Amino acid sequence: REPGDLDKNHGTKPLSSRLTVEFEAVSRVAPTDPDIPAVLLVEDDDEDAAAFDRALAATGECYELKRCASAEEAVAMMVGGERPQLLVVDDELRGMNSGTLFRVVRSRPEWGDPMVYSYTSASGVGDKQIHKPPSVSEVRLALVAAKMAALMPLLVATGALR
Repeated sequence: REPGDLDKNHGTKPLSSRLTVEFEAVSRVAPTDPDIPAVLLVEDDDEDAAAFDRALAATGECYELKRCASAEEAVAMMVGGERPQLLVVDDELRGMNSGTLFRVVRSRPEWGDPMVYSYTSASGVGDKQIHKPPSVSEVRLALVAAKMAALMPLLVATGALR
């Protein structure tokens, strides 16, 4: 979505009889299009999801964002054809945890090779983490990493990297 493009394809999706989560209906982006990264946020908390969305919008980058509330839903989306370049996963999910989701994604080469980040409230520094609440610089770095990872196969195939 374009920066500042708010709520143009907005809706709700019931997750249970007691919980409704807002989502954005966006088009699928092929993983070979490094200019507009497809981002999948796996987060069950509405406030944490909104904070991520705000930080993502504040980067000024173009992107496609989808959100689901569980690792199981993320797997179903990817089985159904979603191919995010950036996968950001809450590290405190109920049900299937983030580590299991990461292993499932890595075991399925047909899903591409998305850049995977943990979305965490834990303090400290670690590889591929975005802290809650997210900073714009953390989110921008994740987007740039996803774009670079998507470009690598093309650079290798064309002989630009030797």
